[in-house]
Amino acid sequence: MYRSAFQRMVWIFVAIAAVYSSTTCRAVENLLRNGSFEQVPGFVSDQGVLPGDWIHVDSPTPGADTYSTDGSYGLATDDYPHFVGKTAYDGTRWVAASHGYSGCSDDDCRPEQFGQFLTTALSPGGNYLLSAALLQSQRPDVDHAGGYQVILADGVDLTTSRILGSLEPTTDANEWETRTLSFTAPADAGSLPLLLLMAYSASEDEYSYTGIDGLVLRTALSPGDANGDGVVNGLDYLVWAENFNGEPATSVPEPACAALLVVAMCTCASCRQRKRD
Repeated sequence: MYRSAFQRMVWIFVAIAAVYSSTTCRAVENLLRNGSFEQVPGFVSDQGVLPGDWIHVDSPTPGADTYSTDGSYGLATDDYPHFVGKTAYDGTRWVAASHGYSGCSDDDCRPEQFGQFLTTALSPGGNYLLSAALLQSQRPDVDHAGGYQVILADGVDLTTSRILGSLEPTTDANEWETRTLSFTAPADAGSLPLLLLMAYSASEDEYSYTGIDGLVLRTALSPGDANGDGVVNGLDYLVWAENFNGEPATSVPEPACAALLVVAMCTCASCRQRKRD
């Protein structure tokens, strides 16, 4: 009797581990396209050009710039010279936007901003995590701490916009610095498909020019969020029920979750071995 009860407990553990690995532990896709800026429309050597899927929005001319370590698109690392000797955080390219520069006019002193239209709008009330790496310019007039404000908008006219938060400014470390922003999508997120990054200076009295690379926007999974849309609702119950009914998982569990499954299966195998003994 005790052996039968123990076996039932083991199989329950195995079922829980399987559901856990196929929901909470599964890899969540990047909601941004071309977040490392590697895909470009062709060879262009100039200021103010952006990689594929990214657009300038209400910026002073020429707008945010793309840098390539191999000089294949936008600017080379020794141009102007902001990032001499630097390489991309991820791949060969990154983007940089300014918040003014020495001698700029009133309009040119406005912060540059760029963004992309999301393939799928964020879920109202959903929890999200944005991560990126920032690099401070080396040119004296803009060698100051800078970051990016993150905004949702209805379109390029910015009729309606919502500030989601900020990627904290650089610390003059002379190297890439990782930053993250956790936020909850506003109630009208479904009608705000444009995600914007607006450069800002840590000090109002200083100009900045900040590189950014390796952008990743993901849902921040919370307990019960089985389908990974950032919201806990009835759709999550369907995912859980489907897994408990024996449907195969459609994604590969991450290492920690795979280890949990291995432990469960080894425990089960051990149970079977004792039964044969």
